Amino acid sequence: MKTYLLYGPKDLRLANKPVPNPEAGQVLVQIKFTGICGSDVHYFGGHRPLPEPTIIGHEGWGYIDAVGEGVQRNLGERVVVDPNAPCGKCLYCERGQATVCPNKRTIGLNAPGCFAEYVLIPANFAHKLPDSIAAKDAVTIEPTAVAYHALKKASLAKGDAIYVLGLGAIGMLITHFAVQQGLQVFAKDLNP
Repeated sequence: MKTYLLYGPKDLRLANKPVPNPEAGQVLVQIKFTGICGSDVHYFGGHRPLPEPTIIGHEGWGYIDAVGEGVQRNLGERVVVDPNAPCGKCLYCERGQATVCPNKRTIGLNAPGCFAEYVLIPANFAHKLPDSIAAKDAVTIEPTAVAYHALKKASLAKGDAIYVLGLGAIGMLITHFAVQQGLQVFAKDLNP
């Protein structure tokens, strides 16, 4: 399969790798589109060092191409990739704090990512993608989920005020959701 491997700052190279085989509980997703996240830009720029070489990218969607043992999913099923798979067994996971799981598998960071023709992910982290969601919009599901989750955790009520510092993709999405929820939004960014 063709991949893009990040060898170091500003050193992204096209490479050929074998197509991986799914293990028990995994699905192999044939990637169709991948978004470029701000974190990918930081990895590329060398601002956040990675073990090298690394296949970056985590905002992808595609079709299930193969399944591992015990997986009951349909081949050809259109899915969006959920990049963060906590272990489910550590103290943090048991307390419902899976986002800070020290054993979390994050594709594009400590596991091969979506800048490839195929990616392996745990089956329960491949979410069915309705045909009603266009290809170009599907890559925004992961950052949209991040923004939605942030506002949900804040437990705000209509009329409450928020301050959004930074209007990158996540800041813009939070602003959009906040306005839709009737919140008063104050925002600031370095870039006018």
